[in-house]
Amino acid sequence: EIFPNLDPYDTKGLDYGFSIGRQPMLFQQGLLINEDMIDAATVTRNTLYGGGNLNLRMTGVYGWNRIHRNNNVPDDNAQMVGLFTESDYRWATVNTDVAFVSSGSGTLRDSLAFGLSAIRRIQGHHNIYNSSAHILGSIATEGETAASGDGLLLFHQLSWTPHRSDDLIYLNAFWAIDQFTSPARGTLMGGPLGQVGILYSAAGLGRYGAALSNEASSAAGASLGYQFFFDETRQQMIWEVGGRSDTNGIDRAAIATALQYQRAFGQHWIFLVNGFVSKREEQGVIPGARLEVLYRF
Repeated sequence: EIFPNLDPYDTKGLDYGFSIGRQPMLFQQGLLINEDMIDAATVTRNTLYGGGNLNLRMTGVYGWNRIHRNNNVPDDNAQMVGLFTESDYRWATVNTDVAFVSSGSGTLRDSLAFGLSAIRRIQGHHNIYNSSAHILGSIATEGETAASGDGLLLFHQLSWTPHRSDDLIYLNAFWAIDQFTSPARGTLMGGPLGQVGILYSAAGLGRYGAALSNEASSAAGASLGYQFFFDETRQQMIWEVGGRSDTNGIDRAAIATALQYQRAFGQHWIFLVNGFVSKREEQGVIPGARLEVLYRF
């Protein structure tokens, strides 16, 4: 499309895309990589098919600056290379990703991470169920630190719309084995488990933390939520309950519930209010709330 005269009849398979510069980056729905601004160059080969694969997209990435490690700390000397693929089959969309971070820091160290996921729709009796299953792993090639660890993360999302309704029910669960670490996570993105639910997601407000920890280290947990839609989706409310428990005997289990309401005003403004109550093992009840007014460009 940028150079149309190279293949005016679109017969030579020159479907390449590229980007160079500061850009956001999200892979495995944010479980593997979730950066808001990273200096990188990417090359994408699209529309490959065959052998039951309806469409294969492959993206090579080289990042050289603004790489924040798993603990959201910038690594000024880090470089990242990765290969990320998405394949459409009749039964599911499959993503296979791998990334390596070379660190110039003796305290953060190198790390290799990978992710495999399958996203599909399952036909039920009255509903269609949306399923997203992920297997992720990380290997600390130079020894474990807060930024690079050895571990696995199993994650599954299941959601459906109740019969004769526009609302949404979701059930998400995870199991973190040892210390799974992401290659890159933005300063305000929190840990890898933000996708589990609003109880786990980072608020992006400095030190204001999530109701339940979003770090993927020796723990298992789940969340169950119901999302109500009003006024043709211009208003919505989410009620969620969830909990997590450690699997290494450190007694840091917790349960929580949250309620979130948001409403759109005009074309750009969003009003959001969120409140939660959590109870952590060997601690008292902890409440929290936040109010946001957002402007979307």
